[in-house]
Amino acid sequence: MGDRVLPHVVVIGGGFGGLRAAQVLRGRPVRVTLVDRHNHHVFQPLLYQVATAGLSPAEIAAPIRWILRRAANVRVLLGNVTSIDAAGKAIRMMPKNAEAHFWLAESLRMSKKYEQARTEYLDYLRLSDFDSKLAGKMNYYVLGFLAGLGKKKRAAQQDIWKDLRSLAYFGVGDCERLLSNPDAAIDYYLKSLSFDPEDPLVHYASGLAYYRKAEITQSAATLPEARKHFEAMLKLNSDLAQAQTAKKYLAAINATLASR
Repeated sequence: MGDRVLPHVVVIGGGFGGLRAAQVLRGRPVRVTLVDRHNHHVFQPLLYQVATAGLSPAEIAAPIRWILRRAANVRVLLGNVTSIDAAGKAIRMMPKNAEAHFWLAESLRMSKKYEQARTEYLDYLRLSDFDSKLAGKMNYYVLGFLAGLGKKKRAAQQDIWKDLRSLAYFGVGDCERLLSNPDAAIDYYLKSLSFDPEDPLVHYASGLAYYRKAEITQSAATLPEARKHFEAMLKLNSDLAQAQTAKKYLAAINATLASR
């Protein structure tokens, strides 16, 4: 099979997730391009040991190309991704391609274009019906390794569909929250949690939305819900970068509720 006809997977970022994706796709019938703004991967859990002089910086960092040296179908580029135009092209060519709307929405949200991202997320949700004929034609190359790259089974497709749907509801909820629409954000976050009730980031975002609603309404009525979601986030993963912020919100909520 010629290189030109192989699916092309672009992995953005050489962190744990990006490296894992590239490693899983090693030797698969795809072309993989990993883009990162740095030419090295840093094992961040050990940064504190560098700060305390327990380790040298060289001991927790390695060149990305060296890590992926045995992956012949993977190339590494040094660059900073600001947008994903390929998704926009896919939508112009195939307007009913649901996934193209999803990836474009992700790009727009990361670019802080929340109103445009919201529209694309909603288009994805409208077009992606797993039980429709469209679902059988969906192309899962980016997450295809979960389904076996061309050897897809319905169960595997459905798992990926649920993951993307959960992410889409989270994405549109985030757009609503950042546009100061906490009620709409809460509704979408809850829909996201209906697909994946153990996603700590969705619980964290839900806590932010409930807290923001309390600020807007000048009422403590939604603070117990905010507390519940912040506590759920910390219980699920207390090592997330947002954990310290969640703890600060919890302290403020507890102090407010205790004074009433």
